[in-house]
Amino acid sequence: WSRAPSAIVLASAAFAMAVSTFLSVCCPPGMVPIDCKTAAFVWVYVVSWAMIQDVAKVFVYKLVRCVGLLESITVISEDEMTVFRAQEIEMTEASMLCDAV
Repeated sequence: WSRAPSAIVLASAAFAMAVSTFLSVCCPPGMVPIDCKTAAFVWVYVVSWAMIQDVAKVFVYKLVRCVGLLESITVISEDEMTVFRAQEIEMTEASMLCDAV
């Protein structure tokens, strides 16, 4: 793959699924608990669709690059983004000055 998700994203997703699984199996407020088989099915279902979605994303990125709609899928660093924003502000200010004249 192009790059793996960050550890914080994986940890937060796993934590959210674990807490929701615990609540739905042990003590859902005002509802009937589900059995462990159903909870396991939901885990497999969610993880499977996450993998399918990631494969589709990578395929679409490659297709878009192959067609020529996108030249690069690199990550922009914070320094590059700061320079880009500064240039954008300068262009906007220059445009406003031209409109005023």
